[in-house]
Amino acid sequence: MFYSTERVINTVGKYEWVRLFNIDNSSNNALGFKRTEKVTKSILVDVESIKRSAASSTKSDSAKLDIGGVFEIMKVDFSGKIEEEIKSSMESTLTSKNKTEIIVEKTVEYTVEPGKKGVLYQLRFHGAGLSYADEVSTHPNHRPDVQIEIKVREYWFLQNINVIYGENYNDPRPNGVIKVNEGVGNPDINTGYGGKYVYLEPEWTQSGVSSFNSISIGL
Repeated sequence: MFYSTERVINTVGKYEWVRLFNIDNSSNNALGFKRTEKVTKSILVDVESIKRSAASSTKSDSAKLDIGGVFEIMKVDFSGKIEEEIKSSMESTLTSKNKTEIIVEKTVEYTVEPGKKGVLYQLRFHGAGLSYADEVSTHPNHRPDVQIEIKVREYWFLQNINVIYGENYNDPRPNGVIKVNEGVGNPDINTGYGGKYVYLEPEWTQSGVSSFNSISIGL
C-alpha cells in the first residue's frame, strides 16, 4: 500500500570562470604573439546526481527529501540566462533515465599583447547535479546565478498500523486514520459493537525496504 506526493524543490546553479593558461609577455614591449591551446568541452549529468542535488537542497527544510527513500525526478526548469545545450542535456537525461556525458577536445587561439600578460579562462556551470564547461575568454564577464526548480514525486509506503482507543466521540482523533466503514464517513471501526471508539492510524515511510509486504487480521 502506498501513495505519492509531488513538490518543487528550489536550488541555484552557479557560473564560475576558471583560469586555464597564464602567459607572461610583460618583458616584451615590442612584440605580441598568438597562442594556441587545447581545451576540453564537457557536459556531465545523470539521474542520481540530480537526486543528490535535490536532497541536498532540502537539508535546512522541515520536510527533508530522504536520499535513501523512493522518489523520482519529474522535471527540471531553469530561469535566467542559460545555454540551450544545458537544457537539452538535462531533458534527454530525464527522458532516458540514463547518463549524459559529452567530452570534446577543441583548439582555441588567443593573442597576448606586447608588454602584457595573457590569461585564458573557461566558463563552467554547476547546478542540479549537472556540470558544464565550454566557453573560453581572455576577458571574462560576470554571469548571474540561475534559479532552478526540481519537480520530484515522492512515494510513501505503509510501515505500520497503530490501534488508537478513544473514550468519547469528541475526543481528538489521530491524523490520517483509516476509514474502514466505507460510505459512512466514520473512522471508528468498532461502530455498532459497543465499547470504546477504535481507530487505525497508519505510519508511512519513504523506504520501500521497511514497508509492509502483507497484512493479516485475526478476529
